[in-house]
Amino acid sequence: IENGAFLGCNGLKGNLIIPSNVTKIGDSAFENCKGFSKLIIEEGVETIGSKAFYDCWFTGNLTLPTSIISIESHAFSSCTHFTGNLIIPEKIQIIKSGAFANCKGLTSLTIPKNVTIIENGAFLGCRGFTGSLIIPQNITTIENDAFYGCEGFTGNLIIPENVVSIGNTTFYGCSGLTGSLRLPKSLTKIGSAAFKDCPQLSPVYCAVLAPFN
Repeated sequence: IENGAFLGCNGLKGNLIIPSNVTKIGDSAFENCKGFSKLIIEEGVETIGSKAFYDCWFTGNLTLPTSIISIESHAFSSCTHFTGNLIIPEKIQIIKSGAFANCKGLTSLTIPKNVTIIENGAFLGCRGFTGSLIIPQNITTIENDAFYGCEGFTGNLIIPENVVSIGNTTFYGCSGLTGSLRLPKSLTKIGSAAFKDCPQLSPVYCAVLAPFN
């Protein structure tokens, strides 16, 4: 499906079904299509382009097939009506900027073990997430605003030993997180206001040995 193929087609109604013979959904392919009900993406789709479903008002669960290799920036940003669990497919290695920003109806998040980088604002404003925020062991970089305003997460926040960099305002406003916070010795950077307005994270243990910014 080419870039901008159905951009702004608000008159389209019913469920949107992406069939198994489609391998790529182009940039802005369905951007601002607010008339659809549910989104069904069948196995076989490998790439979802930038802003492919930006500001679409789908309802129900967002189920991503295991065939997906890449979800580009802002692909599902501002899809505020999705509900249920968000399970990132196992083949994804980088969660791109703003990919799920402001998807405030989603209720839980599962990040697979192959992810190494969470880019800027990937889950910004996803305040409907509840339960634990589990960051996999292979992640090295969590960029600016990645979980900004995700106030529904609860329990301990565990930063894995491989994390090198935490960006600015990464966990800003994650007010439901509780318990101690341990910062691993792999860390070389913690950005400004990274944990601001996380009042229940206490005490903080710092094992940083590398030169620190």
